Amino acid sequence: METDKEILDGFVEEIRALEKVLKTIIQKMIRSRLKEMSLFEQYGQTIDRVYGTAATLGFNELAEYTKALKDLSYKCSQSDNEKGIKKTAEMLIHCLRYLDTICKGIHDAEELKKVRYLMSVDVSKAEKLCRSYFFSINRVSCEIKKS
Repeated sequence: METDKEILDGFVEEIRALEKVLKTIIQKMIRSRLKEMSLFEQYGQTIDRVYGTAATLGFNELAEYTKALKDLSYKCSQSDNEKGIKKTAEMLIHCLRYLDTICKGIHDAEELKKVRYLMSVDVSKAEKLCRSYFFSINRVSCEIKKS
């Protein structure tokens, strides 16, 4: 159906726009030597937008993956565990490759099958990182400050 193709193409456009934002956040993280923790929260807020659309469109593996990264980045933003921060940053950088692969192969079921498996492996890694390095942190979404 043409509508399905249009919806998928719109999703790709959204991901591509958010990829630019995520790349900028990653560059700032690197320039700050992973010391600017609010950037991890910004990453979480941005990847949450991919999560919402992926869940709505039925891309369950992508939704699960982006939710895991959102939770991980929010928890990391509240931590001073250097090893956990470094491992989280590596996963966030890796996400950009997955998003690119998804955009290039959105109409190719076999291409998506490969990346879906890799994302499911990374969901387990993100959950393990949370348990290992950020186990005492409970907040997994952005906090709205009341005035």
